[in-house]
Amino acid sequence: MDDQRMTIAEAFADDDVMNEFDKAKREIIDKEKPKDIDLSLPGWGDWGGAGVEHKPKARFIIKAQKGPHRKDRRLKHVIINERKNRKLEKHQVKRLPYPFKNAGEFENSLHHPLGKEWNPQGAHKQLIAPRVVTRIGTIIPPIDAETVFKKQQEVKSDLKRRRTNKSESETKKKKSS
Repeated sequence: MDDQRMTIAEAFADDDVMNEFDKAKREIIDKEKPKDIDLSLPGWGDWGGAGVEHKPKARFIIKAQKGPHRKDRRLKHVIINERKNRKLEKHQVKRLPYPFKNAGEFENSLHHPLGKEWNPQGAHKQLIAPRVVTRIGTIIPPIDAETVFKKQQEVKSDLKRRRTNKSESETKKKKSS
């Protein structure tokens, strides 16, 4: 066990990962921090010549406002990118697509790939099969409004019946206990 630790210590002896990470994080924070704007023009109101340093006057400097605190300011081991990715934004969904009832269902559908590279051939054919199959030249009759209305009424009455049965069974349980 000690030999293994010594071997690992020797292998990573020159790696200073923590200091490199801290340095990278500081650079990112400094780069994203708002900067003061200097509106002074070089050569106007200053002495010129060799060896003269130009010091910007306070009246020509606009101080940068402090932005909101970073989400990773207290997390030493994390860098959180808070900028929006415009290229990614066009691929994001603004509203929930039709067949899904909530965001969880939609997320689950995205986690399962449909490609034939990841699924067996039989499963792939089932996943990509159309829901309605018709033959060429088949006449499809139009939807009758009365039939649709009757089906909706049947579904509603079935739901009401289930709710009343559920509430009756709950009252029976309360009475028995």
